[in-house]
Amino acid sequence: MQPQPPDLKRAATTLNDAELYWVLQNGIKMTGMPAFGPTHNQEELWAMVAFVRHLPKMSLAEYEKITEASEGGGHHQAEGEDHGSAASRK
Repeated sequence: MQPQPPDLKRAATTLNDAELYWVLQNGIKMTGMPAFGPTHNQEELWAMVAFVRHLPKMSLAEYEKITEASEGGGHHQAEGEDHGSAASRK
């Protein structure tokens, strides 16, 4: 993806909850970080903050379980498009 989205693992360790919420709600212009505020309510955005907080401690197995559970639910991958295996995402 160009431009690259921000590293949310790093953001989880450098931003406070209010800052993470703002980033998730508003996005970051000129990056691959979209604004989720127009499509998600406050409760969902705070759940995203909690998820981002957990990213630095998340194991590959946990990540794969979550991504497998969400396959097809709002996934923006085009048919036949391969984004690589979860093992390649660090």
